[in-house]
Amino acid sequence: MTTRVKEPDHDNWRKLIRLLSYLKNTENLHFNLNCRDIKSLIWYIEGSHATYDDMKGLSGAVLITGDCAVIFRSNKQKINTRSSTKSELIAVDDAPPSIQWARNFYVGARV
Repeated sequence: MTTRVKEPDHDNWRKLIRLLSYLKNTENLHFNLNCRDIKSLIWYIEGSHATYDDMKGLSGAVLITGDCAVIFRSNKQKINTRSSTKSELIAVDDAPPSIQWARNFYVGARV
C-alpha cells in the first residue's frame, strides 16, 4: 500500500479501509509463535517481473528458522528488466544485506 501514496485511486482507498477495519477488530487478538529446531536459517527469495506501471519488478524474501518465518522483506526493484529470469536475478542481488544482517544477529544471539 505504501507504493500507492502519491496517486491513490478508489480501489486503494477501499483496501486501506479494509486493512484499518481488520486492525481495529483484531486489536485484542494475541498470537503465540512456537519455534522448534532453530538450528538452521533458510532464505526463500522471489522476484516478479513488471509488477508496477513503470514496468519495474518486485523483490521479496523470507527467512525461515526451524518452523517459523522470522524476517520478511519486499521492495520495488530499482531497474527495469527484459525478462522474468533477470527479475529473479535482481531479487537475489537485493537480498544479501538482509541475509548478512540476519546471519550476524543470529550468530551473535547464540554466543
